[in-house]
Amino acid sequence: MRKALLGAVIGAAALVPFAALAQTPGPTPISLSFPGQYIVTTSTPPGYLISNFYHFMILAGALIALGAIVYGGIKYVISAGNPSGQSDAKERLADAFLGLTLLVCAYLVLYTINPNLVELGLPNLSPISVATPPQTGGGTPYAPGTPTGVGCAGGQCSTLPNCTPSARVNCGGAAEMVSAMQCIQAKDPNFSVSEGYPPTGAHQSKCHSNGCCIDTVVPGSSCAAVNALIQAAQSCGASVANEYTNCNGTSYAHTTGGNVHINAPHINGC
Repeated sequence: MRKALLGAVIGAAALVPFAALAQTPGPTPISLSFPGQYIVTTSTPPGYLISNFYHFMILAGALIALGAIVYGGIKYVISAGNPSGQSDAKERLADAFLGLTLLVCAYLVLYTINPNLVELGLPNLSPISVATPPQTGGGTPYAPGTPTGVGCAGGQCSTLPNCTPSARVNCGGAAEMVSAMQCIQAKDPNFSVSEGYPPTGAHQSKCHSNGCCIDTVVPGSSCAAVNALIQAAQSCGASVANEYTNCNGTSYAHTTGGNVHINAPHINGC
């Protein structure tokens, strides 16, 4: 009976921090959240009471064990010549030492796992910084009139015709691409550039990363206008891919909508 009572006291003292962590909601200092994770802080009334009760249970268990040792020692001394009395005293001493050992071990186990467990807390975890993969070619729009700089096939980039810079559209292109688009504009100006260099999104075609291909759109998505643009591009030596699915076009993995993909002639780096 004494062992069962002592085990219950020690078990309660050891399990109080886990009960507090699992059942009492409160502010958490951990920047990474996960289901079922709650932390009690001593700055709140529930946390203050639970923390004090836990420390009281630790102290009470130690005092009970020490009291049992003292009692057993005294009884052993005064039971000289009484074998049954000394046997009972030895049993009390053994139980007391066992209880004190279990109490110390429970504390050491919690402290070894994490020192903050004996203080009803968990360590502050540093936030994990996850790098966002850069989009091919960047994505910074050109301001009107700003030189497009170096980065296209053949070196210097130039400004594409029929292109309005915005947060979603850059207007750079390789020299061959710009020359082809000028030819196309002279034959059919009814289009606008929807993706120049550097691209603002991922593309299946690698030529988007060196300014040798662009995407264009026609007003109203008219199939007649789409076909006219394709014919103008082909007559200027460019190759095209029709991505207007409503006009017998094909949708690819990175197609963002209806557009005509135009490749520059394969000369001078393109």
